[in-house]
Amino acid sequence: MAKKIRIGKEIKFLPTCQSTNSLLMQMTLQDGTQNGSVIVTEDQTAGRGQRGNGWESEPGANLTFSIALKPEIIHLSEQFYLSMVIALGIYKVLKQYIPQDELQLKWPNDILVGKQKICGILIENVIKQGRMEWSVIGIGLNVNQIEFELDRAISLAMICGQPFDKQEILRLILQSIEQEYTNLAMGRQQALKTDYLNALYGYEQVCSYEDLNGKVIEGEIVDVEDQGPLVLKVNGKLQRYQFKEIKFLSLEE
Repeated sequence: MAKKIRIGKEIKFLPTCQSTNSLLMQMTLQDGTQNGSVIVTEDQTAGRGQRGNGWESEPGANLTFSIALKPEIIHLSEQFYLSMVIALGIYKVLKQYIPQDELQLKWPNDILVGKQKICGILIENVIKQGRMEWSVIGIGLNVNQIEFELDRAISLAMICGQPFDKQEILRLILQSIEQEYTNLAMGRQQALKTDYLNALYGYEQVCSYEDLNGKVIEGEIVDVEDQGPLVLKVNGKLQRYQFKEIKFLSLEE
């Protein structure tokens, strides 16, 4: 069995930095970076999200951090299991504070409350000789910010009407991710997939989507494949979509 990884045994706190992901990615190229290392910053000046988007975060109000993992337990053909591990680790902490029927995962890497985004995840892999050498996981979680430029954003404080201890939330999240990662190392892929799908926005529900050609599609999510493609049932037929090939119109209504 794979050696148990301690996530967060080494944590580096920075008052400010451009991007925790970029910094940690540089560090993985140097000798001495520990598997499970974490960088946390109070002020990320050039945070990055999916699709090249920026990440809005008020300095000192939220959690912006990155984790470095050496994912020896994950084959390239099953790389989306790492996304499941991270998303579920955060989801299971948040559902202690947020009603479960409001909290959902959005493929591939967001966490929503209703139709508003509370957390974004960015995973960047270093692949060498056909295997995953390093994965650097950037996480932006809205904790205590109460005003956003985008009305699609929401925070724990806004939902619960009180501020939170960010370090305690961070501790719980790292602990929860470590547990999900251990489950993966122990071969519990099916349980992880089941938990992920059951928490996924649009799973077994008919929703509206738009493809790359601007065509509106009515379909339901029936699976997410091991490498990441989303599988929709459209007019009784299964269709696969890669990241960026489909847009969730139901979330914009």
